[in-house]
Amino acid sequence: MSNTNAPSSAELLQDDRVKAILASDSSFDILSQRLKQSVKACEEFSSYVTRKCHYEQKYSKEVARTTNHCNHSIVTNNLIVQGSFIQSLQKVIQFDEKVNGVRDPYITALQTISNQLESLAHHFTTLRKQLKEKGNRAEKEVIDAINLAKKARNKYWNLCSELEKVRNSDKNQTKITLQGRKTNSQQEEDLKSKIKDAEDEYNKKANTSQRLKNVLIKTHRPNIANDFKNLIVELDYAMQIQLQKYSIYTESLVVGMGNQINPINGSDSMKKIATSVDVEKCLYYYLKGSTVKSNENLEPVDFTRHPIVGGILPKPKSTTAATLSNNSGKANNNTTTNKALATATGSTTNNINSKPATHMNSNPTFNTSVNSNLSPPFTSPTKNTQTSQSEFRSPASSNSDAIIPPIPSLENKAPPAYSSLDPGRHSPLLNGPRPVESEINANSSTSSFNDNSINFNNGDNPVESSPASTSEEGKLFGLPLEVLDINEEAVPMFVTKCITMIETYGSNSEGVYRLSPNKANLEELQVALDKNPENLSLLEPQDTTNVSSEYVYLIASLMKRFFAMLPEPLLTNEQRDVYLQAAQLSDKTERQTKMHQLVFELPDSNYFTLRDLLGHFKRLIQMPRVRMDSKNISIVWANNLLGGDFNSKEELDVQQRVVEDLIAFAPFIFTYEEEGTEQ
Repeated sequence: MSNTNAPSSAELLQDDRVKAILASDSSFDILSQRLKQSVKACEEFSSYVTRKCHYEQKYSKEVARTTNHCNHSIVTNNLIVQGSFIQSLQKVIQFDEKVNGVRDPYITALQTISNQLESLAHHFTTLRKQLKEKGNRAEKEVIDAINLAKKARNKYWNLCSELEKVRNSDKNQTKITLQGRKTNSQQEEDLKSKIKDAEDEYNKKANTSQRLKNVLIKTHRPNIANDFKNLIVELDYAMQIQLQKYSIYTESLVVGMGNQINPINGSDSMKKIATSVDVEKCLYYYLKGSTVKSNENLEPVDFTRHPIVGGILPKPKSTTAATLSNNSGKANNNTTTNKALATATGSTTNNINSKPATHMNSNPTFNTSVNSNLSPPFTSPTKNTQTSQSEFRSPASSNSDAIIPPIPSLENKAPPAYSSLDPGRHSPLLNGPRPVESEINANSSTSSFNDNSINFNNGDNPVESSPASTSEEGKLFGLPLEVLDINEEAVPMFVTKCITMIETYGSNSEGVYRLSPNKANLEELQVALDKNPENLSLLEPQDTTNVSSEYVYLIASLMKRFFAMLPEPLLTNEQRDVYLQAAQLSDKTERQTKMHQLVFELPDSNYFTLRDLLGHFKRLIQMPRVRMDSKNISIVWANNLLGGDFNSKEELDVQQRVVEDLIAFAPFIFTYEEEGTEQ
């Protein structure tokens, strides 16, 4: 049971012992020290709220960036079906977005509390200093008056001591002075006159010191002590209000987050959505909606004897037969001829049919040129006599040149005399296979034929590109970051691999990124990676126990070329001018804030790639044998990251300053994993 007669908190300060302390000579020091403690507590509270506000802001931005990236990846790479795990995952991630939205008013409230606490600490520090100076002046005035009174007292007592000596001395004794000889009585009269003056001065200064001390005790000290007490109470009350606001806002944040995760309005909660996945049903609908395709590579081959050795051509399909009969063996007979000739040419035409029909169909100019070069000039037969089935001989019994049929025409129709190669079909115009008389123009400006390339096209098959054109049709260099093979943080796997190789084997290589490798080796490695970007083992050294600096320069130059060939610079064309303007700001803090803002506006892939790249630069700078500081790296990398054309040395300096600032500000912009100490 509480004591109803207990004094209130305000009455406690009216206690006699408290009043005695406030009236003592130590009251100024005691109260000033207490007010200083309150100011320090206010500063600590403000610092804590400020740091937490920055943490909440950073966390909110990271969550927003992560959820956006995940949502984009889900929508891009998956088919969202009702009741599927992917749909539930997407909805659960949306809960994080909602919870993150609750943080916005909380962050704003923290900023307000921080600013108010900082203002309080500054204001009360000024008031404390003023009160302390006022109290010190009042005390100093009393102390000075007391010191003067003490000096007057000492003078008075010294004169009295001299008078006593004169009176006790021989009365006939004389004393030589500047005014001449003085007798004992004359000396006594002079001392009495001096003592009277000293006594008056002593009395006056003693009264003054006493009066000032009374004013200090009765007026100045109570007023200043009361002011100190009021400031202490006022500041503590203000901090208590801010602490209550902080607790209320924090409680509202937690309640709001809970309401988003488990709404009280009856909406689906996060747990309900997570448990609503119907795995079997999801698989059923996926399989039901799938398209079944036949794989031609799995179709078995039927044995068919070639007509040359006595076989019979397979019967055409019904649709083909109907078409042949309707056209009376004119246009579509050429199709049958082409198929038979394609069978006769063996591995050559089989090699053509095994390629996908993409390259050549996309280039009609190239097709036309190749077709015109390959179409054999059909002329009238050299013999008019009929040819029977016995004239078709096997390659073993006759000259192979006499039995190889001509390369089928891609556009021109064969004349009626060569409408069929079926030995069972006797035609008065049939003279048998005709020797190849067409010549391929090896110097054609539109195509080149060699043992490593496909030399002809039937309208459905591609022509393989030469190595010289690989970089133009590559799968790595010159493509946007978004379409490349990336890791879970949207950083290209190629960039991650290059950074790992350089940092693993380049710690003893001087001038990484500054020195160039053998150009032929660089081109060869680029072409190989462009053909097969998934094979990143090409970047690894052959002998890991003996890695030369040439290898490190090769990987470093390859990564520089990758960024230089991006369709858009890593820092984007849109923001290039803003980066240059930010680099020209004189205030470092303002420049850092602006750079931080610009980096956060980058697309996800650009943002995380820049983070890893700048972290790589920081680690490279810390390697003493590499001898590359931030200025050297910025000179080498500025144009690769920003792009653009610059016409003066001043513009180049500004461009390099952008990269140098990004390297310097990287630990404040990004969060790097701890490696012994936080970067």
